[in-house]
Amino acid sequence: MDKKFSEELNEGLQSEKKLDKRDAHVDMMRVRIPKKDFKKARKLAGEILEYQQEHHELYAYDHTQVYVTDSTDYPDDNVWMFIDQYSNREDYLESLVNAAKSDPQSTKNRSDFYAMLTKGQTPKHETWTVLPELVVDYSNQQK
Repeated sequence: MDKKFSEELNEGLQSEKKLDKRDAHVDMMRVRIPKKDFKKARKLAGEILEYQQEHHELYAYDHTQVYVTDSTDYPDDNVWMFIDQYSNREDYLESLVNAAKSDPQSTKNRSDFYAMLTKGQTPKHETWTVLPELVVDYSNQQK
């Protein structure tokens, strides 16, 4: 994952419209897990996220969510997507690396989860940056 912003992203982030800092970036990781292992993977992912919540000092993200869908290309698999929201890209990336290196439980959690993945894939991260002037938010409006 590239730690530097492109010139266009730096320019786009200079918007006059300000958002909650946690909305600045999202990191998405998609992986495939066999459908037969769904319950086991859900339990393990829950335990890992509970550990991360209890040890927030290790992880520099503000919010995380997990989504699951059926794979259209691999009928025996589900696609799991993890989305982390954070305000500082370098701090976020550094926290993931440091947790994996210095915290034995984080290392074990990562290893255990990666063992659940369908064989032959390499998890990839995608990092996205919001353009604040292109956000619509109705959450504070009454219906």
